[in-house]
This record gives sequence, structure tokens and C-alpha cells, in this order.
Amino acid sequence: MKKVMAMALALVLFLSAFGNEQVSAKGFSDVPSSHGFSKEINFLVGKGVISQSKTFGVNQKVTREEVAVMISKAIGLGGSKTSTPFKDVPSTSNASGYINSAVKAGIIQGYSDGTFRPKEIVNRGQMAIFIARAFNLTVESPMVFIDMSTNMASFSAVKKIVDSLITTGYADKTFRPNETLTRGQISAFIARAMQRYPNIGVGTGSGTENSKGVASLKGNITWQYNKYIGTRPDVGASVILFPKNNRPVTIKQVIAMQDGKIDASSIGLYYSRIDGFGSYELTNIPAGDYFALYISLKTYRNYLLPVDNNVSSQLKNYVSDYKEGDLGLGLFNHMVVNVQLKDKEQKTISKDWGYSY
Repeated sequence: MKKVMAMALALVLFLSAFGNEQVSAKGFSDVPSSHGFSKEINFLVGKGVISQSKTFGVNQKVTREEVAVMISKAIGLGGSKTSTPFKDVPSTSNASGYINSAVKAGIIQGYSDGTFRPKEIVNRGQMAIFIARAFNLTVESPMVFIDMSTNMASFSAVKKIVDSLITTGYADKTFRPNETLTRGQISAFIARAMQRYPNIGVGTGSGTENSKGVASLKGNITWQYNKYIGTRPDVGASVILFPKNNRPVTIKQVIAMQDGKIDASSIGLYYSRIDGFGSYELTNIPAGDYFALYISLKTYRNYLLPVDNNVSSQLKNYVSDYKEGDLGLGLFNHMVVNVQLKDKEQKTISKDWGYSY
């Protein structure tokens, strides 16, 4: 209890700093000066993160595209309209440039079906992930929330934003990671992060594209039907890219990602399925070291034989509860590759499984 009280007091003292920020922008009709988030919202208006209009929609639920725009502006990423890798974010969208910049910076990702789902509502756990990435937060608070566990995708990020006094959670010792956010709430979190770290972020603060190196990985995954028909695409096969500095995920999370129930970025991964031409492409990947897992869907291995011990031992570093044969490795052909991606590199990794077992 003393720890909670101490952190709450620190947050109160920190938030008092907003009272010193003079903003000349006219207030929104739905955000009176008495509103709990009025100072934070006015702070963001003054910084150009929020545009002035008659109303703000302070109690409306905030969407993925709105968060991408706000965070990109907060850390100085570019926002000019552009083409994106997502079929539901056309270049004509006002948010396209900011979404593309946030993706390139590794702050947010799309889904395995090639969509970004810009109108999807953001929850508190996702907010923590986005802010922790955007502001390069690294230190975790010892605070324990009774509704958070180590196998949650947002576990580390929540601890980071708590340590940074961006939030303290609720008085009942919960964080409520699945609770959705309003535009007012996300404004408060972003404003606190900006006030706490005025010179930190993956952006340059000048509205230019981020300076963090990005790369791409593509290739073809095929198999041989028979000597008459020949090469066929391994449609539906999986390509999963695990950053080597990422917190381990769980089998449940990986399966949910493969099923399209959660986006890969929410658990820090990159994911693609092989298309009808046998091709895959992962773009806007931050330069760095990765562990790549390829899982066939059309060809089978001898299931009577154990999975290669080298594969299992490596995979356990990235999937905490992995057991031999999980993710279909006991049944389907698969391979693992340690990948180093350099700035602006376009790496190609392909595989033909040959004839099915």
C-alpha cells in the first residue's frame, strides 16, 4: 500500500507540471477547463498533436488509426499521405502517412491478413505497448497488478509506463489491460509521456521520417506435387519472425496470431502466410537480429521421428511454454533460420520442401 501511495503522489506532482504550460488554443466545447484531462488535451493542442476544432470527442472510443496519428505526431514522425502495405489503408487516407511511419518505426503492426483495421478500438494494454515502444522505455516498475501475468503481451510494457509515471493503475491493484480507451484517456497518457520525455522517441521531433533502420524479408515457399505436375505453392504456410531481444511469447498467443485474432505487433512479432503464388513478404522490419520459423501447410514430415533438438531448444527461447511438436512442428515440415537484417536490406529466403512425406 505504501508503494502505491508513493507512486500516486509522484504522479500527482508530475501532473502538476501541466499547469505551467501556457496554451493559446481555444478550448473544445466538450472539454471545459474543469474536465479531468483538459490540461493534457490543451498541452497536445499546443504541441500540434491534436488539431483544434469545435469538439474533441473526449468520451469517444479511440481507434488504432487515431492512436497511430497521435503518437507519430508526438515523436515527430512524418505524416504525408502515402501508400501503405495494408489493403484497408489507401494512400488517400489522411492517416496513411502516420500509420506507415508508425509501422516503420516498429511501434505498431498490421494483421496477418494484410489489414491494419484502422477503426478497431484500442485497449489499455495495447496503449502501454505503443507508448513503451514509441518513447523507448526500458525500465520496469516492481509494481504488481493482480490482473496482469507474465504471459500477457502487455506485461512488460505496462511495467515500463508505470515506472515512467505515465499511469499508476487502479486503486484496487488492477490495471485492466482489456479495458478500452477514450480519446481523452489516450491524450492524457501521450501528454504525460511527452512531458516526461521531451527529447526521447524514435522520431526526430521535426516531422521527418524516423531514422531507425528498416528492412524487408521476402521469398517463395513451394513443394513438389509429383513429377508430372511439379512445383506448387505452399499456400497458407506460416512465416514467423521473432526479434531476438523480444520477451518470450506463449503458444496461445502465437496461435491467436495465426488465426488473425490478435495482430503480430501486439506480441512483438512479424508474421505472414504464403499466398497463392507461393510468395510472402514482410516489410518495414526494424534492422536487427531475428529468429525465423517457417512451417509448411502442404507437406508432412515423418511424425514418428522427434523434432530436431536444435529446433526445439532454439524455439524455447522465444516461446516460453513450447513443447516438442507444438505449432504443428510434429506433423508438418519446417525450418528455422537465424536472420540478421541491416538498414534498407531486402533479404530473400526461399524454400522448396520437395515431395511430401
